[in-house]
Amino acid sequence: MAEYPWEQAQAVWFVLTGTIPRVAPIEFRLERQDRRHYSRTLLTAVVEPWLPRDVAGYAYSVVQRHYLGRQRQPGAVNAEVFEFVVDRMSDCGGEIQDWDELVAEWNKLNGSKRKYTRWRFKRDFERARKLIAFFGREVPPQPDIKRFSI
Repeated sequence: MAEYPWEQAQAVWFVLTGTIPRVAPIEFRLERQDRRHYSRTLLTAVVEPWLPRDVAGYAYSVVQRHYLGRQRQPGAVNAEVFEFVVDRMSDCGGEIQDWDELVAEWNKLNGSKRKYTRWRFKRDFERARKLIAFFGREVPPQPDIKRFSI
C-alpha cells in the first residue's frame, strides 16, 4: 500500500469493488507531547500542491479553531516574561530558586516596559505559562495523536 495514499480499509474496498477511493487533498495530523515543564502540540498538514493557498489556509484555521477553541492569546509583555523566566529555568535545572532576584533582573533590563513586583511578575508568568506551555490546562493530559482529513 506504500504506492497508494490509502488507508487499509480503503485498499480493501478497492480490491473488493474496483472503486478507486477518494483521496483528500489535505490531511492533518495532531500530536500532543507532554513533558514536565511544558507541553507541545504539533499540527502537521500534508497538502496536494495543486490546492490553492487560500483553501489550505482556511482548512488549517478551521482545524486550529476546532482543536483550540476560542483560545485567549498571551499579551506581548506576558510572553516576554514567560520567555525570560524559561531562559533562566534552564540555567538552574528547571526550577526558579529566587524569584526576587529574577524580578530585580527583569526590572533592571526591562523596567521601561513594566516595572514588576514579585507577585505580579509570578502572576503574569503563570498566565503566560498556561496559555503557551499548557494551553490553559493546569495539568497536562496524556499524550494524544489524532489523524484526520478535510
